[in-house]
Amino acid sequence: MSFALSISPSISLISSFKVAISPSSLCFSLSAAAVPGLEFDPLDGLDAKSSAEAMQKQISEIRSEDEKGAEHVRTAFNEQTLVEKKKRKTVIKRQSQLQSTKKQLLEKKAHLTDEVHHLEEVNQGLHRQVDRFGQFLSKESAKLKDAVEARNQFEAYAYQLRGSKDGLSLESDDAVALDAALATATAWLDEHTSPAPPKEDSDAQRKALEEVANPIMSKAYQAPQPEEGTGGGDTSPPDDDLDDFYDDM
Repeated sequence: MSFALSISPSISLISSFKVAISPSSLCFSLSAAAVPGLEFDPLDGLDAKSSAEAMQKQISEIRSEDEKGAEHVRTAFNEQTLVEKKKRKTVIKRQSQLQSTKKQLLEKKAHLTDEVHHLEEVNQGLHRQVDRFGQFLSKESAKLKDAVEARNQFEAYAYQLRGSKDGLSLESDDAVALDAALATATAWLDEHTSPAPPKEDSDAQRKALEEVANPIMSKAYQAPQPEEGTGGGDTSPPDDDLDDFYDDM
């Protein structure tokens, strides 16, 4: 006859197995089809106790190998977990570095933008200053030109007046007054050689000399002049010469 029997509830890997009992020999015949990896021959002639012990031994060996395999799997899993954690930390650290670098670059960009705007403002200010300085130089150049021309004209007038006076017969008072005015003008011109005095000053000095010289020279040209070598006669210049004289003045 045959029936199913559960031997050891502590063996978790064996859910069930069959025991066959022969009436003549009363020997157990075990079927281990439900136990993977169990190498047990139920017909090896052992009694039930020895067969159970051998089977228990093989089950223990299988369990030990399973535990070793599980431990290996756990170790590999833990190592892989550590590697993944390390990779994640590296990635997070790299991302943090990139964010920090991006922030620094943005700050530098903003700083450079401010510097560019500042330089543009400075450049515009310099251009305005250069324009104003150019205008100032133009005005000063025009003033200097006018001043030089006014002084030169005053000097030429004084020189021409001195030459004209030497050819005329003047009254003593007029001669003294004209000489004094010419001396004053000559001294002023010598003191204001370079740089040229302002145009207004030269014009004022010429006007002062003209106020003295014009009446004297006009009276001298209108008065009869003695002829050269005779001590008398009309020596007044022709009207054309007088006109030329006043035109030169």
